[in-house]
Amino acid sequence: MKFGSPKEEHVRKVGGATTTTRLSTVLVVVMFVTTLQVILSVYQAHNYLHQSPTTDNNNKFTVLHNVEAQLHRFREEKNKISKNEATGRAELKHRNEETTSNTNPILEILKDADIPITEELASQIPPLSRVQQMYGDKPIVLGLERCENFRKNVDDPDRMTGPAGMFNSGTNLLFELIAANCANVARLDKYKNGSAGIRFQVPWGKHSPASYHDSHKTKTEKSLTERNFMPVVIIKDPYTWMQSLCRHSYSAEWKHKDDHCPNLIPNEVDTSKGFVQNEEHKQHLMTNGIPISIKYNPNTTLYNNMADAWNTWNREYIEADIPRLVVRFEDLLLHAKSVITDVCHCFGGTLINATHFQYISESAKKAEHGHAGATKGFAEALLLYTNSSNRIRSFTKEDLLFAKSALNQTMMEMLSYSIASNSF
Repeated sequence: MKFGSPKEEHVRKVGGATTTTRLSTVLVVVMFVTTLQVILSVYQAHNYLHQSPTTDNNNKFTVLHNVEAQLHRFREEKNKISKNEATGRAELKHRNEETTSNTNPILEILKDADIPITEELASQIPPLSRVQQMYGDKPIVLGLERCENFRKNVDDPDRMTGPAGMFNSGTNLLFELIAANCANVARLDKYKNGSAGIRFQVPWGKHSPASYHDSHKTKTEKSLTERNFMPVVIIKDPYTWMQSLCRHSYSAEWKHKDDHCPNLIPNEVDTSKGFVQNEEHKQHLMTNGIPISIKYNPNTTLYNNMADAWNTWNREYIEADIPRLVVRFEDLLLHAKSVITDVCHCFGGTLINATHFQYISESAKKAEHGHAGATKGFAEALLLYTNSSNRIRSFTKEDLLFAKSALNQTMMEMLSYSIASNSF
């Protein structure tokens, strides 16, 4: 179905029409009940005055005064309802225009990715303002000032790039997007073996910390030279990353159960499962968090809690004195063209098709490399990670409060990640 067709115009309008009808129905019911109350008051006054001829004037005045007061309240209620209805319709119109207008970037992204805009899909697209409250209105790319120096120090055919990132951060999607849209033409011309300089991971392992840069190489990347490589580090919103880790822990280990995860600090669930040894241990966990270990071949690192793991791993790369770019997972959904273009030009690549960007509509995380069951298509991921409710869905108030103090505030500001509220 072509974007902007009459059928699609109907799809875009139907959600707003349904909500408008629901709003009108509620207001009609309220108005009907209020009218009945007035009629009942007038009826009771009429019976009282006509059935009680001996009623003195003072009592008659009191009855009439009550009826007049009831009528006054009726008029006020009517005016209030009319005002609320007008306000509600204006707010609804603004929301629908913001959510479904042709200029909404989220709709444009889905259109560019050749994803059909169904009625169900259109109804799930969030207002752009809510998305921008979480992630800002522009992409974040750190390290662009290091690109020129990297290109000067590495010969054209030798330049390579590839992803690095924590588990569940989007490294597969990053690789697929770079590989589909960028190539090192000089490398292709020299080696004639189809190598475009886009690697599946950095030589020291894509999930390994930055400290592995000079001391470790994966089995498949042993022949590569680190200095020829421009790593692209991808970071995910810590709130959604922690929830992703609950679903797919990979080599991370910590005491938790599905009915309380993320579990930064213990609650009654953790206590009932025997994770808390005694009151002293509980106080220690309430202060420092529930510890988590993550294995990076060949070593294992112990962190104070999930937030500490996010802080430590990502801070190493941000502070690393090596050529590197840092991008956000959310920008691969909302600003993929801009981000991938920056990445491609940074390491000395050329866009394969400068006029047509290639999105990855199907899941980039195939059921391989230990990723079975962890797949999401592009449209599903876009809707999931732009929904502000999903961002904190699995958190308790207490865990959100702990995260607020545990997450590195400088990094959160640098990456334009807002601190989630602990109010539900």
